[in-house]
Amino acid sequence: MSDLSAFLNEQMNNPEFAQEYNAVQPEMDAIRSMIKARKSQNVTSLLIESRRTNHGNRNHSPPGLSSVSR
Repeated sequence: MSDLSAFLNEQMNNPEFAQEYNAVQPEMDAIRSMIKARKSQNVTSLLIESRRTNHGNRNHSPPGLSSVSR
């Protein structure tokens, strides 16, 4: 078991930590899915940024999942 896994297991004994950790899991699952899809298509962050810049979108902050889900 890695140090991170051991630390997480220890922290999950704290009810407040476990509640917050579990609350963000849907968002983390969505992020993992997006990363997996990008990797499977060999799409890098630089490629995404170049596409955004080429389309006139100069906002360098990508939208958060909360704004995308609206």
